[in-house]
Amino acid sequence: MWKDAVADAIVPQMSDNCSLSQRSPTSATLSWSAATPAGFYTYKIYNYETDDVIASTDTHSADVTGLVGGASYTFTVTVFNGDIEGNSVTCSGVTGEWDITVILISYVYCVEHFESDEF
Repeated sequence: MWKDAVADAIVPQMSDNCSLSQRSPTSATLSWSAATPAGFYTYKIYNYETDDVIASTDTHSADVTGLVGGASYTFTVTVFNGDIEGNSVTCSGVTGEWDITVILISYVYCVEHFESDEF
């Protein structure tokens, strides 16, 4: 019983190691280092501008969707041990405007010339 009370009172801490990696023009993955000391923690991801919780996880990454290409985004990740709030780290980045290049291979020339024996 006493051991559980001590574990519940631990305030987890995170390093400033946090990154934002784009997955598509409208989504990205946030990744961060595990909190210390080692334990089972919950991480809440907030929109830095609005302070709205946009995700909650017990892993060291989260996917964020609904982004706009070419925009700058900042998120805050806060670690929790039950109701005890640890520190926060900030992840920021700019989502790229992904170029989709369509390559059309023209076979019309080949077909026309093949049929006319010019190929």
